[in-house]
Amino acid sequence: MPKFYSAEKPQKEKADELANKLREYPEFKPRLAFLYPVNEGRQSALDILELGKITDLKKIENLLESDDFIEREAGFYILGNLRYSDKMVSENLKRLLDEIYAEKFNLNNSPQNTDDSVAMVKMNILVVVKKEEAFSEIKESIICGFPSEKSAAIRALYLGGLDERKSLVFLQEIIDDIDDVTKQSIAEEAGIFGERSLPLLEKLIEGSSNDVRIAAIKTKINIFTKLYKEKSLPFLEEMSSHNEWAIRMAVVKAAKVIGLAAAPLLEKLSKDEIFDVYDNAKTVLSLLKSGGYEWLLATKKPLFASFSTEDLAKKLMVLEGIVDDMKKKFKDDFIGVVVVGSVSKGYFYKDEGSDIDGIVIARDKSAVEYFKNEAKSIGMCRGLDECFGAGYIGVDDEYKILYGDPGGLFKGIFFGDRRKLLKAQKKVLADEDKRGWDKIREHILHTETSLGKAARRFDIFDVELKKIKQFIALLKVPPSLKEAREIINNK
Repeated sequence: MPKFYSAEKPQKEKADELANKLREYPEFKPRLAFLYPVNEGRQSALDILELGKITDLKKIENLLESDDFIEREAGFYILGNLRYSDKMVSENLKRLLDEIYAEKFNLNNSPQNTDDSVAMVKMNILVVVKKEEAFSEIKESIICGFPSEKSAAIRALYLGGLDERKSLVFLQEIIDDIDDVTKQSIAEEAGIFGERSLPLLEKLIEGSSNDVRIAAIKTKINIFTKLYKEKSLPFLEEMSSHNEWAIRMAVVKAAKVIGLAAAPLLEKLSKDEIFDVYDNAKTVLSLLKSGGYEWLLATKKPLFASFSTEDLAKKLMVLEGIVDDMKKKFKDDFIGVVVVGSVSKGYFYKDEGSDIDGIVIARDKSAVEYFKNEAKSIGMCRGLDECFGAGYIGVDDEYKILYGDPGGLFKGIFFGDRRKLLKAQKKVLADEDKRGWDKIREHILHTETSLGKAARRFDIFDVELKKIKQFIALLKVPPSLKEAREIINNK
């Protein structure tokens, strides 16, 4: 079985199940195109993400001051989305807040940061620094702020470490003074307080507009499911007959959390009259019955997160054979193939016609057509135009890239001559300056964290998907130019 690195601890039974499947393919040993150790900064970010709360401000400051934009973005994500420990020192946070406002740390100058994440960081730190004195500013943001500010203010009441009872009383007191749009924001975010938010949600369900009522019921469903698991099934059964399709959709999402015990409920919803409901119910039911290892998505090698583990292993073993034949046919003019897309990112699914996408690295471009034809002949893709859309990286005798995306040498799963690949990687790192290398890394970040299909196939919630993307950025986007050169020159 391949050795996996993961910041998330996998479920033992799932890990054992996967290991048993892969024992049938002992000779299959897929390797990343660019394997590098996780440095101290990235490891500290992974540790904080796994812990789920901030306990050491110095580690956050180190991330924010890093030369690596991946580490900086992780620092901003952590500040905006994780809860602060009671042990955090307010004066140090006040200093950090002042520095952020003074743009010592520029929240807006990063590929992944948005207005939402900037608002979250600023509001969270404000709450930690001012504690209950922040209530007046929070009220103003909730009532008068932009949507991103409303959401950030509500979440900050929890993430900032304020007394939960006081925060919920505060929200109940302002309910009558706010419009329906703001009530809906509260209904959507109140679940962060867990069971204690149920009285607030009941109040919103009883005396609000339909949109607010729907949002409050959906949040209530999420809370019940997390708290009571299978014991929440009678409530979910009741909600599965609700006249609002959005409520029935929330039941489908909840059923995924419960597992196979919710299969009868999903069978019922798979016959729903609304496409989104029955299509998602079928997807979740298929997920629960056929497997899939979602926890692997947030690892360095998510290859086997796929629903189609055994089928994928067989295809890639055949692909390995094709590459071996190409070594003999093209000799020194062929380096190898990097497999990218749904395979390398972990959401390959044969039942939805997933192809195997790859990049052929060679001096002779005819190697691309040869490879496409071989792949098509064994049913590896639906057609020449659709197979290996990522295409071709052309190199000269000195391994300098003449054609194609240099980032293709540093991502995905590689099949071929690793010594030649290493020469091409060294050439890229020697020729690029910091700006050029960062552009390559930003493109890798974009492609590796484009997980729309993964979210649909695994039915992943938005909040969970954002966290997975942080793990992927930290684990799969190459380090800074200086560090990458040190790593590659030691190989």
